[in-house]
Formats: sequence, structure tokens, C-alpha cells
Amino acid sequence: MRRFEWNPGGALARLAGTAVLLAALAAALRAGGSLYPDPRQVVFLQWWETELGPGVLEGLIREFEESSPGVSVVLDTRSREEVRDYLLRGPAAGEREADVLGVDPRWLALLEDPPSRLEPLQLEDGERLSQPLFQAMVALFYNTELLEEAGFDRPPKTWEDMQNAARLFGGGGRGFSLALAGGLETDFYPWFWAAGRRVFDGPGPSGLSGGAPHFDGPDNTAVLRFLRDLYLGGFFVPEPLVKTDREKLEDFKAGRAAMILAPVLVLPELRRAGLPLGISTVPHPASYVGKPLFGFEGRHAALLRGSRFKALSRSFIAFLAEKAPLLAAAGGGIADSGTGAPVSALYAGDDPLYAKAYSIYEAGEAPEEFAGPAAARLDIIVAGELGRLLGGEQGPEETAVAIGRRWAEYSPAPEMP
Repeated sequence: MRRFEWNPGGALARLAGTAVLLAALAAALRAGGSLYPDPRQVVFLQWWETELGPGVLEGLIREFEESSPGVSVVLDTRSREEVRDYLLRGPAAGEREADVLGVDPRWLALLEDPPSRLEPLQLEDGERLSQPLFQAMVALFYNTELLEEAGFDRPPKTWEDMQNAARLFGGGGRGFSLALAGGLETDFYPWFWAAGRRVFDGPGPSGLSGGAPHFDGPDNTAVLRFLRDLYLGGFFVPEPLVKTDREKLEDFKAGRAAMILAPVLVLPELRRAGLPLGISTVPHPASYVGKPLFGFEGRHAALLRGSRFKALSRSFIAFLAEKAPLLAAAGGGIADSGTGAPVSALYAGDDPLYAKAYSIYEAGEAPEEFAGPAAARLDIIVAGELGRLLGGEQGPEETAVAIGRRWAEYSPAPEMP
């Protein structure tokens, strides 16, 4: 029998080694690390979960995991603005870099050239920074009870109706919530399109379907004047220039605004809030008799360059592209390029709101004015001059001229507002 002998030096050495190991493991966990060298875990950061409804993304993730043994996907849901900031500025200190990012394609123009945050994807039509998945039409949502309280038995159809609504709401800032901080394609340009007007004219540079913005035409300055007068009349919820899309939705859900412009994707969330809802076209001048024109919001998937599992992340993005019709169907959107009709069964049922949305889609069309890198840069220019217009520093004509001048001088990398 071997006799046990106490060796204080050896025991202390072993205890010290164990303490060092535990301290290292604790530090790794605090830093967002893993005890395992290769967890094969793909982090998918997005804001779509609230739009698509409970269980949609989780169900797709389970399907992907079942087809990819040993791989797990973590669903990280944040606000739209937080996701945009993550794309532009990266993770917080000590936070692990996500692998796949849900993006609005217009954000890509805000990245430096060449973009260091994203890894290019090889798609069927060539190399791109993001994989298109689905789009959704932008429409006017209104609270029927608030409009009835103000004396309306239907939503405003024309600019004149909107001006009358501004008077009936009495300048209390409860008529309309605009969110101009997250991009202008949802809350600003649709007012031009609804009036049958285009923002661009002539053949354009790469990324824009029109040559140069022409806000200085009399028809387009009329849109600027119309929005300025509503703002000065107290019709908009305060602070539209800094309001985010999430804040706009919260204004509407809390009854602080009677109307908003938003993609049809938000309908399930608004329904869950128990709102008395209606949907309509964006108001237009009474003199306009053409087709209703409406904008779209896009949803793409991108691969972050800091991903630890690029091959797995590419596979997951390809899987999402295959499931684009399902994603579009869940939220009432249109798969991929947006050239086909809505695929969602929501439009084929008896739901009156989706039926109204589909009737708008069938009767109208979407202008192809904003399709690429230069579009978001125009947003920066327009937002700056719009702030001066609403702040009373310049009139509609001066605003239009200033936008044209700044566009002509536009540099490849303007700063974010």
C-alpha cells in the first residue's frame, strides 16, 4: 500500500493553478466568450421579429439547425435604429461581433468606400453586399376612433382633407407622427409620389434611376410648402426630424398620433396593440387623378466581416433567401425584388385591412427612383435642408435650390446626421 504523504508545496501549486484557470474562464465569460473553442454558433441580429410575428423566425431557425447538425443560430432582436447603428459603428466593447445582420439596403450607402464592415456575397447577379429577401408597401395607417373624435368619418384622401384635419385637431401635435431620422423613403418621398411627381429626372448615375433631384420645380416645391404648413400648424407630433421609426410606432400605439406612414409589415404589431385601425393611400392634391403611387421598404441579409463562422453564415443567408416567399407571406410583403404580386395568404382571406392593402397595390405602382448607393447620401442632404425649412430658416424655394446645389457638390462620404 502506498502511504499518503502531505506535500504542502505541491498542493499549493495545484490550488494556485486551479485558481488561475478559474479566473481565466470567468474573464472569458465576462467578455462574451465561450468555454468551448468552436461553438459553431451563428448570431443573427435583426429587428424583423416584431414585424413577422411570434414564432416565424424561430421556426425557420429550427429548420436550419435540423439540416445543419452541430450548428445553432442565436436570434438577437433589437430596434431598427440599434441595428443600423450596429452596422455603422460595430459592437459595444466586450460584445461578440454578430455574424448575419438584417439590413435596410439604403443603409449600405452610409458605409465607407470600400466598406470594411461587410463581407461581399456572391449572388446569381454578381457580387453584392447584401442578399435581398423581401419588401413591403408603405401605406397610411390611421386610428379610426381618433379621427372620429376629430369629426372625420373617413381618412383624409387629399391635401385639402389633411389641412382640414390640422384645423380640427387644433394644433395639439396629435394628428400625424413623422419619423425623419431613420431615412426619408417612408415618411418624406411618398408625399411626392402620391402627388404623381418624381424626385429625379433624366438618366441617372449608378444607384439612382433619375439624373438629379429636381425639388425646385413648382409642383415639387408645393409638396415642401404643404408639409411645412402642416408642421407650423402643429399637426405633427413634436420633433419629427429626430424621431425614429420605433418612436413613431410607439406614438401611434399609445394614441399620441392619429396617423402614420408605415410598411404593411407593421400591421400585426399594431393589431396586437388593440388599436382600431384603418389603412389607406397617402393623401394627394385634389387635382391629381392618376394611379396611386407608393413606396417600398426592403429587408436584406448581410454577412459581417468580423463573423467567426463565415461559411456557416453564408449557408444561413442562402437558406433565408430560399425562404424569402415564406418571410414575405408572414409579414404581408413581397419576396425578393418586389416585381411580383404579394404572395401572402393574408391578402387572399377575409381580413378587411389586408384586402384594402391589396386593392391599393393592384390599383397603383411603385416608382423606381431609389435603388442603390447614392440614394442614402441624398437622404443626408435632404434631411439637412428639410430641418432648415421646418425650422423657419428658409422657404420652400430656397430649400429646393439648396438641395440641388448640395447634390451638385456632393462628396463621396458625407457624415451621418
